Amino acid sequence: MVWLLFAILSVIGLAVYKTAIKFISTGVSPILLMAITSFFYFLFWFLALMIHQKGNFNFSLTTNQWILVAILSLAFFVSDYFLVQAYIAEAKLSTMTVLMGLSMLLTVLFGIMFFREKLNTLQLVGVVLGVISFILLTMFEDTVS
Repeated sequence: MVWLLFAILSVIGLAVYKTAIKFISTGVSPILLMAITSFFYFLFWFLALMIHQKGNFNFSLTTNQWILVAILSLAFFVSDYFLVQAYIAEAKLSTMTVLMGLSMLLTVLFGIMFFREKLNTLQLVGVVLGVISFILLTMFEDTVS
């Protein structure tokens, strides 16, 4: 059940982060903004790792693991770059939140394709409802606000 607490905290943290970027991004270079946030991410995770491992940790990863870390870092950078560009282009926070929620669909698809995960009926209904809500919110965005 601890994983559920971590998942909820992760969602809350991501929501705060995405909302803060909307307010900060006005007039700031997206590359500078991402460099600063990446620096603070590094500090936070380094401190978390030190606390979790009680100072006894090593960075011994295989070559494949380092490649995966590099790919994940690049994917995160590209994702944030386009997110900041969307905010600079004055995208609505409500629209971007729904759009970012669509990443759940890609996560499910990747899980099915790469990890051979199976969805039960309830999970499938949740994915379908998520897609339908995304479509409805983007179609009727002007009438809702």
